[in-house]
Amino acid sequence: MAVRNTEPTLARVIEYLNSAKKTKSGGMSFKTTNTDDHIRALCARVLVAKDPDEINDIMRQLRAELRDHVENVRRMVEAHRRHAVERNGDDPLGKSA
Repeated sequence: MAVRNTEPTLARVIEYLNSAKKTKSGGMSFKTTNTDDHIRALCARVLVAKDPDEINDIMRQLRAELRDHVENVRRMVEAHRRHAVERNGDDPLGKSA
């Protein structure tokens, strides 16, 4: 299985920022297709942001997005666990049903 390099390099950040569209208010609009892309976009934005207020705003958004992502993963794991228990009585996490 090939490991994908997700480490942000300056070239990747610049490429990503160049793909953004300017909004009427002067901000940037990034098209994202899922939570992972949105998290990557926020990380790219915070790396190049200069204004402390903008950095704080981006970090607030990033924390909220990460919280949502963690909750979604928890729900997926719990649904998988319940399905495994219902299917064969075996709990992959060793919890009681």
